[in-house]
Amino acid sequence: MRDGYQTLSQPLKYEYRILHQDGGYRYWSDHALPLLDDRDKPYKWIGVCKDITDFKRHQAELEHAAYHDKLTGLPNRDLLSDRLQQAMGQERRRGETLAVVYLDLDGFKEVNDQYGHETGDKVLMALGKRFRLILREGDTIARLGGDEFVAVLLNMDRDHDAMPLLKRLQQTTTQPIEVDELTLKVSSSLGVTFYPQHNGVEADQLIRQADQAMYQAKLAGKNRIHFFDPHREDSIRGQRQSLERIRQALSNNEFELYYQPRINMKSGELNGVEALIRWQHPEQGLLLPGISYQHLKIILCVSASASGYCVPR
Repeated sequence: MRDGYQTLSQPLKYEYRILHQDGGYRYWSDHALPLLDDRDKPYKWIGVCKDITDFKRHQAELEHAAYHDKLTGLPNRDLLSDRLQQAMGQERRRGETLAVVYLDLDGFKEVNDQYGHETGDKVLMALGKRFRLILREGDTIARLGGDEFVAVLLNMDRDHDAMPLLKRLQQTTTQPIEVDELTLKVSSSLGVTFYPQHNGVEADQLIRQADQAMYQAKLAGKNRIHFFDPHREDSIRGQRQSLERIRQALSNNEFELYYQPRINMKSGELNGVEALIRWQHPEQGLLLPGISYQHLKIILCVSASASGYCVPR
C-alpha cells in the first residue's frame, strides 16, 4: 500500500484526445502536482490542462513533409526505403515475392520545354493521383524526383502474375492528361526486379536493379517493360572481375611464352613452332589450355595484334 502512495505522490504528465461534438478530435496535455499531508499522502492535486490540438496538427504536417514529396504528396525516398525494408522482411516471413518497379516518364522533358515547368508539375500531380487509385492496399509508390517513380508491389509471383498490374501502371501514364485547356500525353518505361533472390540483396540494390532494367527498356524503344535478370547480372559481374584480374596479370608480367614445335609426321622434319601464351597464376599455378579463359583469349589477341600474331591456345 505504501508503494501505491509513493506512486500517487509523483507528478503526472500525459496527453490524450477527446472526441469533439463536431466529429473531430481535440488533443490535451495535463500536468499535475500532488499536495501531500503529514503522512505523505496526496489529498489534492494542482495542475494545468492545455489544448494542444494546433501543436499536434503542426507536428503531423512536419512529419508528413519529412517523408512525402511536396508536389505529389506521394512517399519520398526516405519513406520508400523504410517501407521497402519492412516489405522485404514481411515477404521473407511469408515465403512470398515482392516486385520493385522503377518508372520513368517518356516525353516529359518535351512537355516541360514546350509548356513550362508549371505545366509539367501539374502533369506529375495528376499522375500521382492516378497511381494512388490503381495500387492495392499495402503497395507503395514513391516519387524520387523529376519524372522518376518507384513502386513496391507485394505478393507478386514473378513475371507472369505481375504483368496485369505493371500494364495498368504503364497504361495509366498513357491516358491523356488535361492541364489548363491542354490535352497532354506521355508514356512510361518500366524496369522491374523481384525479391527474394538467390543471392542476398539489400533494399538500395533492388532499386538500382530496377533502375538498370528501366534503362534497358528505354534503349529498347521506350514505353516498354523490362525485367532485371540477376543471373545475367552475376555473369556480367564475373566477366568484369575476370577482365580486371587479367589486366592486373598483364601489368604484373604473369604471362609466359612457350614454343610448341610443328613436326612433319612423314619426314620427321621441324617445320616451325607455335608461340603459346600461358598464365603463371600466383595462386593457382600454371593454367593449362583445358581451362576456358575466353576473356583471356580476347585480351591476348588484342595485345598481340600489333605484332601480327594471335595464337592463344
